[in-house]
This record gives sequence, structure tokens and C-alpha cells, in this order.
Amino acid sequence: MGVTVLNSNWRELMDGLDDATRLQVYDAIFAYAKNRTINELPPSARAVFEEIRQHMERNAQNLATIIKMAKAYQKRTKAKDDPSTPVPVNNNSKTK
Repeated sequence: MGVTVLNSNWRELMDGLDDATRLQVYDAIFAYAKNRTINELPPSARAVFEEIRQHMERNAQNLATIIKMAKAYQKRTKAKDDPSTPVPVNNNSKTK
């Protein structure tokens, strides 16, 4: 993934877990963020991790969309600032 956005509410999802299980979920989050692998987890940790994984996927999609839009904007503004880029002339204007 490269960049992973961490949500503060993930901690709330893990509030009912004991420390050892919570650590397993944290490890699973970072393993998934690094190389998209899913660790073997006990059922309680698996349920929490699956919820978090869905958030991670949505965050990754949203970030990809933002990056794509930023690149398109950058390309448009760069073309406007480039003096070698031809500027379209509006021949439809009428002068009185």
C-alpha cells in the first residue's frame, strides 16, 4: 500500500480486547499495510481486524482518488503556466 491512514476510532474497536489480543490486531494491521498479508488470528481479533481492514481499503481508495485528482490539477496548472503551451483563442467574441 505504501501509505496507510490510521483512524483513531480503531482503538475504540479494540477496547474490549485483552492486551495480548489487541497486540495481535495491531500486528495484523501493520502486516496488512506493509504487504497485504493477513495473519492467523483468534475469532475475536479476526472480527475486529476485518472491520479495520475494510476501513483501510476505503482509506486507500480515497487516498488514490485524491492523488489522482491532485496530479490532474497539477498537470492542468502546469500547462497554463508553461509559456510554450498554446493558449486557445476565442474567435466567437463579437466587438462593437
